Amino acid sequence: MVYPALGMMAGIWLITSAFMRLEPGARVDVALAVGCAALLLSPVSYWSPLARRSLVGLGIILGLANILLSGPIHAEASWAGPVVLLLVAGASPKTVTVAAA
Repeated sequence: MVYPALGMMAGIWLITSAFMRLEPGARVDVALAVGCAALLLSPVSYWSPLARRSLVGLGIILGLANILLSGPIHAEASWAGPVVLLLVAGASPKTVTVAAA
């Protein structure tokens, strides 16, 4: 359950950074979109491999947007954490349940 929690933490981080006005211009829209998607996909990623791959995709999109959408250094540094958290949350191992004999 640690990996979905990391993805949810990244989503909350992005949403709150947008509402605290740390992000300028189009970075607010990207932060809100990726943050909301991460909050929705993270609990589902516990069971679904497609959701885990989607979290990795969100991390890649956010990383590329951080490079392409320039902003102040504190805004760019603020996105470095969620990028790593989304990549780690998406790279979680497959959940296996074993019945007791």
